[in-house]
Amino acid sequence: MMMMLHRLHRHQLVVLVVAFAATTIICFAQAAHPAGGNNNNNSAAAATSTTLLNPSFLRDNKARCLRGNRASYSFVNGSGDGITNWLVFLPGGGWCENFTYCLDYGFNRSTPPIPFAPYNYTGIASIHQLDNPEFYNWNKVVIRYCDGSSFTGNSKLSLNALLAGESAGGVATMLHCDKFRDLFPSSTRVKCLTDAGFFFPAKRHNYYGTHQSYFLSIFQGLIRLHRSGRDLPKSCTHKMSPALV
Repeated sequence: MMMMLHRLHRHQLVVLVVAFAATTIICFAQAAHPAGGNNNNNSAAAATSTTLLNPSFLRDNKARCLRGNRASYSFVNGSGDGITNWLVFLPGGGWCENFTYCLDYGFNRSTPPIPFAPYNYTGIASIHQLDNPEFYNWNKVVIRYCDGSSFTGNSKLSLNALLAGESAGGVATMLHCDKFRDLFPSSTRVKCLTDAGFFFPAKRHNYYGTHQSYFLSIFQGLIRLHRSGRDLPKSCTHKMSPALV
């Protein structure tokens, strides 16, 4: 996994991006302005009246997706009473647990080498009050999922912060929730929400006609290929297989 800190100029937000590469490298990049993904869109930090927003690509060359292209995120300014609140959203996208699958994953799901279609904010990330009454006017950062093994986010001057994720992003939300909490001062209220992010051994998830768990085999592959075990809670891995955590 790879970490990067990218500073947004308006509120001095620091976004901690986890898992944008197949190797475990930590790098920090700070900039006065976010790196734009499209020069015709005044950068992703500009406020917008639509749910479609082009991405910003991180400047640091070490933050890469599986295909080697730059990691990215999309950002929407908050408004009204949501201006001091932040939602960091980690989309789902499945996993790749061996070299063959990761090669295919990189070409089919990773961020393309040229700017991709703008992220369509829906659900908890929507800016429409009718669709998303609780969080529609919060500042939103959507981290592009492109590494196949799961990731996080950070802010310094916020009253409330919510780390939310779906599917593989939901797993990442649970794994990194405590780290996310530690990135904020004690005065900030921090919560984590996982949506469809529980994958557990059960008979209905076994391979057909066998006792072998489908999800367990995937997580065992993740541990081997991505060396994810080192980032799992040691209080859990001391008691059980990392694949069960």
